[in-house]
Amino acid sequence: ARRAGAPLPCARAALECTVACNERGVFSTYLDCTEWAGTKDALTLRRADTWDLRTGAPISAGECFPRGVSVRRACLQAARAQCAGRGGAAGRCAGHLPARLRRHLNLRSFYLTPEGFCFFYQPYAISLSGTLCPTFTIPFSEGKNGPFWPLSAT
Repeated sequence: ARRAGAPLPCARAALECTVACNERGVFSTYLDCTEWAGTKDALTLRRADTWDLRTGAPISAGECFPRGVSVRRACLQAARAQCAGRGGAAGRCAGHLPARLRRHLNLRSFYLTPEGFCFFYQPYAISLSGTLCPTFTIPFSEGKNGPFWPLSAT
């Protein structure tokens, strides 16, 4: 760039915080950090936190499901069903989707909305797009398998 007298490519970043839920003693938020490194393509990484405002303690994914229910299994079933219904994982699917869903599921990557339990994957984990964080929602249920509103916040 210096030899050609052209401007140096600049990296840019954007940070977007979304409050997904702030009711009934639960505060749940996620943060998307998008970076552009001198190209038109961006990479977005997501981080989420869910807190019980009454105790000041973080809420784990397991607190949203009944004891004895495999949170991992429930999330994988929901992701497989929703991927099939979308014709792919929120965009173009990477190959070997069932194995990728299992390998890249992180039970800390969740947040709550008034409608349900939302969990997500980082870009490129299951999708060929770097700008999307494929997100799946399991609606709250009064059934025996949940998910339900966290007990510590009711």
